[in-house]
Amino acid sequence: PPPPPPPPPPEMDDLAKRRGASDELQKIIADVDAIKFRVDDILDVHKNDPSLISDDLRKTTLKNAREAAHLLEKSLLRADAVESYGFTDIRAMRKGLVARVENLCGKLEPLTKE
Repeated sequence: PPPPPPPPPPEMDDLAKRRGASDELQKIIADVDAIKFRVDDILDVHKNDPSLISDDLRKTTLKNAREAAHLLEKSLLRADAVESYGFTDIRAMRKGLVARVENLCGKLEPLTKE
């Protein structure tokens, strides 16, 4: 006969809740770090004199800026979905992440409006 189904997981204790939320935020932070590298590259190209860069590069840069902004917005939604369970450290971590993402979005904004 098939083995019996596993018992339902026990109610998560505070430590598990905090660890889960922290792990989830760390994943998002790692993604945002990766996007930040792309944003820095995009901004490096964009600050050049437009006459010095090809039309193709300009279009690609604007496309990349829009993609990066989209990924950052998704990161915000993911961060929003992380339950803090009232832990101030988790709330602070999420708040710091949101501030970083908003800062990056602000830098990209002139490019996403073109």
